[in-house]
Amino acid sequence: MIGTASVAKHAFLRELGADEVIDYTTVDVPATVRDVDIVIQMFGGEAGLRALECLRPGGVLVCGQGAWTPGLHERAGELGVHDHVVYLDVSEVLDAVGDSTEKRGTSSC
Repeated sequence: MIGTASVAKHAFLRELGADEVIDYTTVDVPATVRDVDIVIQMFGGEAGLRALECLRPGGVLVCGQGAWTPGLHERAGELGVHDHVVYLDVSEVLDAVGDSTEKRGTSSC
């Protein structure tokens, strides 16, 4: 699992099980992280749109605030990926990702 956060939160991401952590304030994440199966993006707007670029064809973006991101669904279709807007507890998402990555050996942006 790949986690993105400012440096101050890298230890927390490692506690959650991230194999790799990236400082999104200094790294162009979509240029660095490519072809992942699942992206969990808790913010919409430009961050949500850019998160789509990390996905492999057929990959899935789970977006906590995508409903407020104009063009998110259309851009996902252009890239051949799927978007799902959800309203749920972040800890439930992290538990689900942990289960999924352990079973399939996949990564998340």
